[in-house]
Order: sequence, then structure tokens, then C-alpha cells
Amino acid sequence: NNPSEKTIDFFADESADILLTNVINYPNPFTNETRFGFTNNKSGEILEVQINIFDINGRLIRSLENKVNTESNYRSSISWDGRDYNGSPIPAGFYSYLITVTDRFGNKTTQHQKLIKIND
Repeated sequence: NNPSEKTIDFFADESADILLTNVINYPNPFTNETRFGFTNNKSGEILEVQINIFDINGRLIRSLENKVNTESNYRSSISWDGRDYNGSPIPAGFYSYLITVTDRFGNKTTQHQKLIKIND
């Protein structure tokens, strides 16, 4: 029995790339409102989030921008009222969205998903 001690130091690289997982909108399909959610690896940071929503022809119909604080469980969400830039409800149909998340170091990541709008 030879006791010994060793010290290991771990350093977190805060400037590491952003990892997005579980990018969803819920409910999907939606009628009047949906929430965009994601998890990430940047606990305790304020992230800039941009969500661009496109119609089936690829036209940008709405852009949402927000800063989210990723406190405890790394989960963030942003709500959308289903309205275009003019404040009009979008018609029922298939849409896509591109979520872009940027951290304070300028690291940026994007993901593309689909959503469905249905009538009441």
C-alpha cells in the first residue's frame, strides 16, 4: 500500500463551438402560436438567437431575434404568434425555419427544421 496523490486540472474552453440539440417547435403542427426550443452546451451564457421563417417558395415571411440566458438546464425557447411581417396570420401550410445561435465570442451555428401551420 503506497499512498500517493495526483492533481488533475480541467479547463473548459469557453470559446468552443456551440452545439445545438433537440431543435424543435411545439406544438407542431400549430394553429395560433408555436414555441421554438433547443438545448445547447453553453450554460450560463447569454446567446443571440435569430429564427428566420420561410414559406414553401423560400420567401422570408418573418424573422425573430432574441437574447436568451441559458441558465440551468441549457434549454431555451422563443414563442411566435404565427404572424408575418405585416402582422397578418400566415395561411395554413408547410414552412421551414433556420435557427442561428451566436455566443459572445462570435461562434455561430445554424440548424434548419420544418413546421406546419393548420387552421383552427
